[in-house]
Amino acid sequence: MKNADLRAKYDEMHKQGPSAWTFSGWNERQLILSMMESWEGFKVLEIGCGEGDLLAMMEMAGAYAVGIDYSEEAIHKCLKKTPRAHVRIGNYREPQLGLHPKEGWDVLVMQGVLEHLDEPFVELKWMIDNLVKPDGIVITTSPGFINVRGYVWMTLATLFDIPMSLTDLHFLHPWDFWEFKEKWGYGLDIKCCDIDWGLGNRLIEDFKKRLPKALADGGFPGKEIQVQKLLNFLKNVQNWTEAEGPTAGATIAYKLFR
Repeated sequence: MKNADLRAKYDEMHKQGPSAWTFSGWNERQLILSMMESWEGFKVLEIGCGEGDLLAMMEMAGAYAVGIDYSEEAIHKCLKKTPRAHVRIGNYREPQLGLHPKEGWDVLVMQGVLEHLDEPFVELKWMIDNLVKPDGIVITTSPGFINVRGYVWMTLATLFDIPMSLTDLHFLHPWDFWEFKEKWGYGLDIKCCDIDWGLGNRLIEDFKKRLPKALADGGFPGKEIQVQKLLNFLKNVQNWTEAEGPTAGATIAYKLFR
């Protein structure tokens, strides 16, 4: 599957509404905002802006924010909620969309986007070279797997080829970003959120909804009893395991700079 094949899926998910996502993404947006001491006066481009929730928050924080998404349904909903939002429909590489100013953007933001691209780090390098100022910043988030949630998904994905979702094309890890920054000489800051999604009550809630679907998609239907046994085990694990550190959460933010 390619990124282009996901467009119809995202249109469908945005039509479906909040129930299409396990959790709201509020913590992730707050994490992104926390990666900057101040947003005041910065020109920000958000790739994969969806329905514009993060755009609105960055504007409220003092930034001038422009968003782009290839889902027409997402942009339609964004403009319905915020008619004056600065948004585009299409691909960020298209020059006719006016996203390639000579001076570049101060900050480029992606909330859970890179893992859905065909070649994440090829695209990330292109974005930095073509969209961001020489002293600009990139802030991007992706699911984190250095936690109990990740150990389960990595086992299912690597040993049994069971997809975590039908939209995630890659699993991205902190060492991938470390290798990228070392190769190109960037700085890198890492923070996380959603600790209780990595191991906590939200992990149980997520797995209860997602695991049976993933197992069925991977050719193992009818595993509800086995899933419940695993959930009972994980409920007990919570009382005996501590999760901490900048990469332990279910969502990790990476801030790249030069």
